[in-house]
Amino acid sequence: MEIFDLKDKLSYLKQVMTLEYEEWADLPNDHKEERIQKKIQFYYDYMNEPDYCKLILLDQDTLIGFISLFPKDGEEDLSPWYATMYVVPEYRGMGYSKLLNDALIEEAKNRGIPTLYLKTDLYHFYEKYGARYLKPLNNGENLYRMDLVGDMMKSYSFWDLFPYYTERLMLRPTTEEDLSLLLKMDSQEEVQRFLGGVKNYSEEERREFLAKKVQSYQERKTVPFTICLKDEKPIGFIELKENDNREMELSYLFDFDYWKRGYCTEAVQKILTKAFDAFPIDKVVAHTMTENYNSTRVLEKTGFQFIGKDGIFDEYELRK
Repeated sequence: MEIFDLKDKLSYLKQVMTLEYEEWADLPNDHKEERIQKKIQFYYDYMNEPDYCKLILLDQDTLIGFISLFPKDGEEDLSPWYATMYVVPEYRGMGYSKLLNDALIEEAKNRGIPTLYLKTDLYHFYEKYGARYLKPLNNGENLYRMDLVGDMMKSYSFWDLFPYYTERLMLRPTTEEDLSLLLKMDSQEEVQRFLGGVKNYSEEERREFLAKKVQSYQERKTVPFTICLKDEKPIGFIELKENDNREMELSYLFDFDYWKRGYCTEAVQKILTKAFDAFPIDKVVAHTMTENYNSTRVLEKTGFQFIGKDGIFDEYELRK
């Protein structure tokens, strides 16, 4: 696989413009050839401009996809734009969009561009590349911004873009409104047997506990997640805490009513992907009691390796 500037591979120009037209034209069968020729001419007119380019991804001679930098995209008075991310259908789901994204970001940085804008009707797709949601647009799309200076992309992509979504779940920061879930799990023998027994905390004590979690999140010390179903019903907690030596520690607690459905594994996989992308860490560690077979399975399914004992706990780690 290799990325090229389209102006160095003009033999692909007609193919690229045809695919772009067919993907985004409002009336794709209306004067198709004429409109494709106009797009080709537009490319020739702008190909050497500092805020315009089109990059293509090739596998030997096969076009896999393309992506563009545009000076203007629609009526919004913003510039320049991240645009036309496209992967040929039979190659989708293979990670090629990330190759295109990374190439365009690098190209923009090399041109001294500090900020890109993009608009899309996709939800929770470009956030993984550091896009920060700004507002909805009148055409039904959403406006995003990508800051290319320093570590802003990474900080946006983790701290400021909640909620995250998986196939079945919504992951959001823990709030004091999660009190009822915490109290419910405090009373569940199955949950508490690996945490020293059923808790007898008062409602006020647990409210204070959640307030500290919220404060810790606001101070960027820990990342407490509440795991919810798509209808926003909370079913568990997952927390990441940054330790020394370029590592973070993972812990989790789930409502017993939702055990053995793969929810914890699904949420942990999402969080680990985001953590390794966003933080300067080499590994994530976790601890669980040997007899806590459900917890052990979650760690093993998400790639953790057993490394030894730590008192009454088994210690696991996942390296980047």
